[in-house]
Amino acid sequence: MKLVRQPTTAAAASEPLELEAEVAVVGGGLMGLGIAWRLAQAGRTVVCVDAAAAGRGASWAAAGMLAPYAELDFDEVELLELAESSQRLWPEFAAEVAAAADADVGFDPCGSLVVAVDRDDAEAQERLFAYQRSRGLDVERLGGAACREREPLLSPRVHSGTWSPGEHQVDPRRLLPAVEVAGTRAGATVRRGASCARVEVSAGEVAGVAMADGGRVRARQVVVAAGAWSRAVDGLEPHRPPVRPVKGQMLAVARDPALTLGHVIRSPDAYLAPKADRWVVGATSEDRGFDDRVTAGGVWELLDGAYAVVPSIYELELVEVWTGFRPASRDNGPILGGCDVGGLFFCTGHYRNGIQQAPASIDGVAAAVLGRRVPASLAPFGVGRFGAAPRGVR
Repeated sequence: MKLVRQPTTAAAASEPLELEAEVAVVGGGLMGLGIAWRLAQAGRTVVCVDAAAAGRGASWAAAGMLAPYAELDFDEVELLELAESSQRLWPEFAAEVAAAADADVGFDPCGSLVVAVDRDDAEAQERLFAYQRSRGLDVERLGGAACREREPLLSPRVHSGTWSPGEHQVDPRRLLPAVEVAGTRAGATVRRGASCARVEVSAGEVAGVAMADGGRVRARQVVVAAGAWSRAVDGLEPHRPPVRPVKGQMLAVARDPALTLGHVIRSPDAYLAPKADRWVVGATSEDRGFDDRVTAGGVWELLDGAYAVVPSIYELELVEVWTGFRPASRDNGPILGGCDVGGLFFCTGHYRNGIQQAPASIDGVAAAVLGRRVPASLAPFGVGRFGAAPRGVR
């Protein structure tokens, strides 16, 4: 079994950066890499900097579920509109990345099945289902037998479920390097091991970013897409994004050809996302700052929750455990677009839905940087909704 710790920093680049570009992107996860790719496609010179190794932030840690309905909470109307707009983009986005990078990104239009293991779970699902149907969502209620007919590995304990045929998944560990390849082939520069310390602003306009090792990237536009670390970037007052890390513990078991899951399975206590070579099981949700420890209790909760709905997991090899840090804003909505500091843009704070909301967020923020029309679905998620942060407050 492999224990993977999420790096919060990486070794500094061998020499301090001294670069000039039209746009500097801070953060090399899916959001930052995707925006750099889109801007390079549009002919902009772009430098993307990231402190960590390639694809080792929240994007790498994620399960890659594209589940706007299964993740829906009551009255999250604006988030649902953003999620639905992103879901419509996903098939074309995945195909475009795959073609640009000559890579398989693990896109799978498999649908998801949210199961209830007892009557209390079923009643809660019924209430959510009624709300989903009132919103016109493509979901269907199934009894326990129908759930098992769709997924024979499900436990006899499963009482009922909600089937969402329009939900998909992708493999982030294939997607991330593919987006980076696509971006560099389009002309973007990506520098790893380069930690941004500060966004430089002069007379209300962005001038570039200063690196922790004394280097600098001169740029008239900067996109902050540093995930859970976005708030640590200096120079953003009065719009320092109120983003905190929410720890998630996850694990993977080896895939056995004799045991097949055809869909993403979600239960009250765990989810299982079957990939080509493994099943991903997640995820805890812990407000513990940047605590990257994998705990016995966390692993037990995940295995117990998964076993309750798919008992066959008991026989599978546990191959990996890890932690990641979801970037959660104060209201758990993303922070997207520009602000009243000239040339400063944000793409962060996606909490547990970053992979799902990526195409809409990437294309929308790239459009804002390019001065093009921004989709209306992004309008509720500007940094200005939080007001000006007091100076000196982190």
